[in-house]
Amino acid sequence: RTPPWNERPRLEKPPPADLKYTKPLSIVFHDSSQEITGKFDKSTVTNRIELKTRGEASSKAEVADDESPVPEPEPQQVFGVNKNSYTIFQTLFHIEDEGATPGKIKWDRFVGALTNLGFSAQALHGSAWQFTPSPDLGLSRGIQFHQSHPDTDIPYDIARQFGRCLKHAYGWDGSMFKKK
Repeated sequence: RTPPWNERPRLEKPPPADLKYTKPLSIVFHDSSQEITGKFDKSTVTNRIELKTRGEASSKAEVADDESPVPEPEPQQVFGVNKNSYTIFQTLFHIEDEGATPGKIKWDRFVGALTNLGFSAQALHGSAWQFTPSPDLGLSRGIQFHQSHPDTDIPYDIARQFGRCLKHAYGWDGSMFKKK
């Protein structure tokens, strides 16, 4: 059986000397004759004048005259895709179309749409897939997506997230895809 509990006496150790406060922080011990705790006289403070080293600033009127004309934006690349791929991109980028209700899409159809566009698909470890663009697409980097599991359907909200990833990586939007 366990013996009854006996409280051991505590040994009080004095705190180290560097942690002891020599003066408590209170108004009673405020010494206005000392530099740190004394009165602050704002009139003794002088404003420092900073010298400009880069010359005078130009006015807004001069800046407006010096501006070069805004370059025309590059024409958007338009991809002609087949009907099946168009329905995938319609879901990814929410392209408005009469009679089409966006919903979940199959993973195989998603991979097929990107490969028809010019990407090569490679299954990596686990559920990760690497999509590498062909040189004729003119894209500088690939993109990875994770395959949904255990179901092979991509829910609508995840498909929209894939579309946002494509927009962020390549600047794509729904207006860039047309049916052939």
